[in-house]
Amino acid sequence: IANQYTLLNLKDEITCSICLQLFIYPVTLNCLHSFCLRCVQDHLKHKLSSDNYTCPECHTEFVDKPRLFKNAELATKVEQMSKCQERRPVCDYCFEEDVPAVMGCIQCETFFCVTHLRPHSEKATLKDHALMDPSETTSLRKCVDHKETLKLYCKEDRACICTLCSIIGQHKKHTILTFEEAKSEVQVSVRICFLNFCKAVQHYKEMKSLIEDDEQQTLLFIEAERQAATMYIEVQTKEWVEELDDLTRTIQQINTILNQSDSFRFLKVTYATTVTLDPVTANENLILSEDRTIVRYTDEIQKSPYSPKRFDDTLYVLGSEGFTFGIHYWELVVKSKSDWEVGAAYTSMPRKGKSWLGRNDVSWSLECSGDQYTTWHNNISQKVNIKGKLERVGVYLNYTGGGLVFYDAEKLLPLVSFYHKFTEALYPILNPCNSKGGNFAPLAILQLKGIGHI
Repeated sequence: IANQYTLLNLKDEITCSICLQLFIYPVTLNCLHSFCLRCVQDHLKHKLSSDNYTCPECHTEFVDKPRLFKNAELATKVEQMSKCQERRPVCDYCFEEDVPAVMGCIQCETFFCVTHLRPHSEKATLKDHALMDPSETTSLRKCVDHKETLKLYCKEDRACICTLCSIIGQHKKHTILTFEEAKSEVQVSVRICFLNFCKAVQHYKEMKSLIEDDEQQTLLFIEAERQAATMYIEVQTKEWVEELDDLTRTIQQINTILNQSDSFRFLKVTYATTVTLDPVTANENLILSEDRTIVRYTDEIQKSPYSPKRFDDTLYVLGSEGFTFGIHYWELVVKSKSDWEVGAAYTSMPRKGKSWLGRNDVSWSLECSGDQYTTWHNNISQKVNIKGKLERVGVYLNYTGGGLVFYDAEKLLPLVSFYHKFTEALYPILNPCNSKGGNFAPLAILQLKGIGHI
């Protein structure tokens, strides 16, 4: 066994880690790792011009290209191993090519190469088997215990034994056969297996006949299904013709919109977006309508499950959907309200503590306090001069183009514009404010009928 591991270790020592073959002209780098001359030359040749030279195995870096000298000791070992392999028997388990054997098992009467020797050595039931150098082939025909020629066969242990094994050895009470007798019994077993295989073939022929019958029945079923599908298609075609008529009417309506002379009305109808509110983000002093398009303030706290998305100390609620591309337009009804706040915010806007819209770089707002209108972004405010009182506020978002515009939707006038390169999903955000000073009216999202709703 010691011999076995010595050969394995020697094979590892003289094997190139790049091509995994025995060394061809071995050379050694300064880090003491060895490779085939051609393998290491190819490795050094393909480095980037900006990189240092490196060892393929340990990746040690060299400032200058390593000088390659032949390792005479390794070359001698490779030559010895090659000569040894030339005169050795071949592995009994390598069928595609003749691989030199490194060991032979006396009990198994089998030769093994390095690859197939390992599983034989590691199997618990085979650890007591005697392994020998394959050059000593005559020993494979001799008993390990008595050194006698193997002439008999133990039926119980299925092992070849010598005459002494059957008389004084561990097989003396077993059924002993000559090699010829054992061969005859095995031949009988093989014939029985052959007959069983013939029966199996007959069985599968019968199965094939049944499958062919099933195939015929299946073809009949498919034909019936084809007829049913044809009838279904005829019915569907009639429905599709009706849908085509509906689409034709829709196209006519779109043409009417395209011929709209007023630019703002055209944009409004073209990019009208359905906006609903997300109850998970709503402050507990806010109540949403059933269709989630209206929000109003209440002094009575609404018991809601904890959510990290909910605004705790400020009266905000976000839209259900954020926008990451395209153009969108929505309107809010602020009539009858003295205080309110609308705008857009990234989802990263803080939800806990006193987080105010527009007082940071992740949100934009238009707010009303009495008759004063102010816009906010990045904690910078700007007064907006408006004659009269706003009744509807339009929000025009060109996410792709980087524009956010607030409109007086009644008078079709832009109030203020922001230009920014948006980097996160942008959500509509509303604040109806508290009811002080008679500010009881709700804040509502107007559901517009645009091209997407025709």
